[in-house]
Amino acid sequence: MPDGLKAQDFPEIQSYTLNNKKVSFPIQLSDKPILVGVIFSQKAQDDLYSWLNPVYNQVLDENGMGAMIYDCHVRLLITFTGAQKAAAKRAKEELKKATDEEFYPYILLHEGEYETFESSLKISDKKEAYFYVISPEGEILASSKGHYTQKKFDDLSEYLEY
Repeated sequence: MPDGLKAQDFPEIQSYTLNNKKVSFPIQLSDKPILVGVIFSQKAQDDLYSWLNPVYNQVLDENGMGAMIYDCHVRLLITFTGAQKAAAKRAKEELKKATDEEFYPYILLHEGEYETFESSLKISDKKEAYFYVISPEGEILASSKGHYTQKKFDDLSEYLEY
C-alpha cells in the first residue's frame, strides 16, 4: 500500500452504471466491504483484464468456493478525466457492446478531475490499474496496483472475508 494511504477515505464521487443507474460511490454500497478496480486510461486495461477472471472465479462466481468465503461488493470504476471526458459517451457504448448485460451493475463510469484521485489516493501512474478494499464506512483498508498476482489478491482478500 502506498505510504500514508491506510486509514484514508475513498473520495465520494457520482458515477453511473452501464444501464444508466446513478451511484454515489462508495456511499451507496455501505453495507459491506467493496473491492474496486480503478482505471484512468486505456493503457491500464491490460492490468485490469489480468484481474477479471481471477476475481470473478474467486469472489463473484456463486458456484465457487469464494461465494462461501467472501462477502463484499465488487466494482470496476472507469474514470474519464481531462480530454478523456469527450470520449466518455462513445466509450460507454463500446463497453455496453463488449459486456454481458448481467455485469452492467458492476461497471461504474465517472467523469471528473484526475486531481481528485491523484491527491487522495496517491495515484502515481495513469497507465496502471489500482485496486482498493473499502470498508462500509468508506475507509481504504488495503490497496494494490498493476498486473494481477495471487499474492496481491491474497493481501486484499483478507479484508473481504465473512
